[in-house]
Amino acid sequence: MKRTVCAALAAVTMTTCGYAENAFVHVEYQNFDFDHSLQKKRGERYVAHLGYQYGASRFEAAYSKTDTKTYQLPLPDDLDVDKYYLKYTYGIDAKQAVSFSYATISDNLAKETDGGKIYGISYRYANVKLSQYVSDYDHFNVYQTDVGYTWKYQKDALKLKTTLLGKYIHLQDRESNSFSAKAKADYFTSGVILGAKYGKWHAGTGAYWGERIFAVMHDGFGVQHHAMEFDRTYMAAVGRSVADFDITIKYQYMRATEVPLENKGVRVDNVIMCMEYTF
Repeated sequence: MKRTVCAALAAVTMTTCGYAENAFVHVEYQNFDFDHSLQKKRGERYVAHLGYQYGASRFEAAYSKTDTKTYQLPLPDDLDVDKYYLKYTYGIDAKQAVSFSYATISDNLAKETDGGKIYGISYRYANVKLSQYVSDYDHFNVYQTDVGYTWKYQKDALKLKTTLLGKYIHLQDRESNSFSAKAKADYFTSGVILGAKYGKWHAGTGAYWGERIFAVMHDGFGVQHHAMEFDRTYMAAVGRSVADFDITIKYQYMRATEVPLENKGVRVDNVIMCMEYTF
């Protein structure tokens, strides 16, 4: 089972917590700080992700819980978010695979996206992957199309991997509510992820450029459901395998605008610690 469980690349990449051979149990802890935000101070996130391979079928489920300290006012309380994810992948043959994903959100403050449902379908042929997501919220919908190309190289014990990404996002009925009214109708962001694996060590780096909002990330296992318009993301990670465990530490920097408040220059510093057991 070759599944990227921490962010995007797996055993040869920056965001990896390892590849599962037949099944995996993945846990992570995230700590993040906001600078220049008018709403958020700092937060913590806990993630559990399970996967199992049976023949050509792969089954995955994940849960994340985020607690964020906020400024009161303008927000009436601290932020409490739960997200649930399901995904099924069928390997048609050595070159082709199709996936179906589902996610739902529980948010005590963002009523416009609380209860939102995200549906996804993707198709991979050789090195190219195409994904389509629909985020169904009460007052507006988000349509997202992802295209990715992956290049691999191996020489002796060294493995290299490069992934080029593009995300197109369209907001439908965005002017129907104050939460999304100041957002644009269309967004496009591009990214590159570079990774290397040598023996038991793996490391990598990556970046996203271009604006995005309400984006589905990490192959359907992440949803940015608050009205924050991100225009820069930089990432780096290093990790090591020990027996059947894989341990990774990752740093991520993001720059954003809080759209309803038109507050630019928000900085998010995110430290992630991952551990995964494969069996």
